[in-house]
Amino acid sequence: ASADDAVLRERIESRLKKAKVEQAGEVKVEVHDGRAVLDGAVTSLEAQRAAEKAARKEVKQVDNRIRVYPEERKDADIRKDASNAILSYAWYSIFDSVEMGVEDGVVVLKGSVNQPYRKTDIEERVAHVRGVRAIHSDIQVQSASLFDDRLRRQVARAIYGDQRFVQYAHRADPPIHIIVDRGRITLTGYVSS
Repeated sequence: ASADDAVLRERIESRLKKAKVEQAGEVKVEVHDGRAVLDGAVTSLEAQRAAEKAARKEVKQVDNRIRVYPEERKDADIRKDASNAILSYAWYSIFDSVEMGVEDGVVVLKGSVNQPYRKTDIEERVAHVRGVRAIHSDIQVQSASLFDDRLRRQVARAIYGDQRFVQYAHRADPPIHIIVDRGRITLTGYVSS
């Protein structure tokens, strides 16, 4: 068993080098009974996640104890960059609504997205922001049904087809977001009056 653990440790260390995790800090790998323990410190949340992902390619159980010590940045700067990361996401639409808060480099994400992959993609985009220590995500995925899809389109046409709102429809981030989950409609965003 210890010989197998040593081989797994070497494979994980090789994957960490390939993922260039060592450029972001120092990660120590231990493997006991086919279970990996990652320890050390890195400068970005992205590197911490990349290390765990690399280890999971070799073993099923990973205990990620890697600490993140990013460069010091003001929460307002992190919030601005994280917001830009979300808004520049090509699949973020009027049917998604994600709000965020930042305190001491910890980003809290709340809201709702239309597809499960969008939740993962948004979390990954925020993890790439310099200065982020951790992400606490409470992003919900809306139910998938033909009824909800039809209702989304009807509400979008009613709002953005109205003369008072048509000028907002083609913005990169339209001001009104439409969340439909199990037939319940929630509008988020802002209007001028």
